[in-house]
Amino acid sequence: MSLVKYAGVSLIAMSASMANAGGMEATALSAGFMFEEGRYGSVSVQSQSPSVKAKTAGGVSVTSGSLIGSVSSTNIKAKMDVLDNMSVGISYYRQAGIKLDYPTNWTTASGLTAGQIATMPKVDLDVTALALIAKYDVNENVSVLGGLKNGTASDATASILASGVSATATGASSLSYIAGAAYEIPEIALRAELMYETKADYSLTTTFAAVAIGVAADHTGATGKIHASTPDYINLYVQSGIAE
Repeated sequence: MSLVKYAGVSLIAMSASMANAGGMEATALSAGFMFEEGRYGSVSVQSQSPSVKAKTAGGVSVTSGSLIGSVSSTNIKAKMDVLDNMSVGISYYRQAGIKLDYPTNWTTASGLTAGQIATMPKVDLDVTALALIAKYDVNENVSVLGGLKNGTASDATASILASGVSATATGASSLSYIAGAAYEIPEIALRAELMYETKADYSLTTTFAAVAIGVAADHTGATGKIHASTPDYINLYVQSGIAE
């Protein structure tokens, strides 16, 4: 296996194992705004401040702060009617991300030396999405939806020196598809909305540091392609009320 391939496999394995721990999924796509009357638009700011810390078996704190970083994102939604029974809209949001910083927040109270702590995981990755959606009302109760989603992975860094991985990846975009259906009973404000999104494949040009491939310094800057993807999504939303 070539040096670049070796580092690439290491980076992919790291990303898969850390995605859940780092809070990979941020926001799921909902087409609820497409059911608003007439023209509609909204802008909101979403902030997440996790508090993930660690203690020894004896109860001694070994972290000075959260191992998962805080993030803020802006969500934009807008729709308009183009026919009596058809609407189009857009939705922009932060779909996913990993914010891990063990070296900054792990302390020597754990029994590890500063050098050992420096080899722990540090990852910074964001994926934003811009979705274009069309909704067609079959009748008063049934609607069908479809569209395209362009996901953009930002420039990213990943460092887990204990695993021999240290790399920077150049951001890239990927196109995926959206399909859905909804059933409504307006008299009781009932709506069940089922949305399906296909997976998005990314090919990220990645540059590896010498430590990532464990070779002489003259190999620093070796470049290869990392292939990754976000999964298929199936989301079900249900709401109900007691009046129209």
